[in-house]
Amino acid sequence: MPKLSSADYDQSDDTDRKQIKASNIDADGIEISFPEDLELRENEGQYGKYFSVDFEHGGEPSFMNFSSKTLKRLIENNIDTLAGKTVTLYAEGTGFDRRYYIDF
Repeated sequence: MPKLSSADYDQSDDTDRKQIKASNIDADGIEISFPEDLELRENEGQYGKYFSVDFEHGGEPSFMNFSSKTLKRLIENNIDTLAGKTVTLYAEGTGFDRRYYIDF
C-alpha cells in the first residue's frame, strides 16, 4: 500500500485562500494587508485552541492559523489599529523566546 501524506491535500481550507504558516515567518517578515473588518477567530482543534486571521498577501486572499498566544495578543490588542492596514509581520527567536513584530 502506498504511503499517505497530508501534503497530498490542499491546505487552503477548501477555498482559494493561501495558508501562511506563522512558523515560517522570519526576521525578513512578510507584507500583509488586513481587511477593514479584521477579525481574530478562536477555534478548537484536536490539540487544543488555535487562532485564525484573514488578510491579503501578494494580492491573494490568505489566512493564518496559529497557536502562539503572543501573536494572538499582538493582533488582539491592536485590532483597531491593524484593520485596513498593510503591514510587515516578522518574527525573531525560536520556541518560547519567539517574538512577533508588526511594522507599518
